Amino acid sequence: MFVDRLRFLSRTATVERTLSELATAFANASPAIRQRCTKSVHGDPARDHLIRAEAPDGEAWEGVIVAGEIEQDGAWALDAKFLIFTTDERPEGQLITVFGWECDVQSI
Repeated sequence: MFVDRLRFLSRTATVERTLSELATAFANASPAIRQRCTKSVHGDPARDHLIRAEAPDGEAWEGVIVAGEIEQDGAWALDAKFLIFTTDERPEGQLITVFGWECDVQSI
C-alpha cells in the first residue's frame, strides 16, 4: 500500500511539473500559435487535458489538448482530429495535429 501511494504521488508530481513547463512555453508562444487554440494551457491538472498520442509508425507525443471536438458530456473527443501543444521536439513548443482514429491516445 505504501509503495502504491508513493507511485501515485510521484506520478502526480511528474504530471504537475510537465503541465507547468507546458504552461510556461504556451505563455511565451507566438501569437500565431496561440490564435489556433480554442483553449489555453494553464498548468493546472483540473483544467488541462494531458495526453500521450502514438501514431501507427511509432512516433509519439505528449501534450495538452488545445483545440478539437468536444463530446456532449464536455470531454474532448479523443477519437477525432485535435491539436495538442507539446514541447517534445521544440523547447519553445509547437502544435501537433493528432488524428485520434489513427493513434493510440491515452490520458495521462
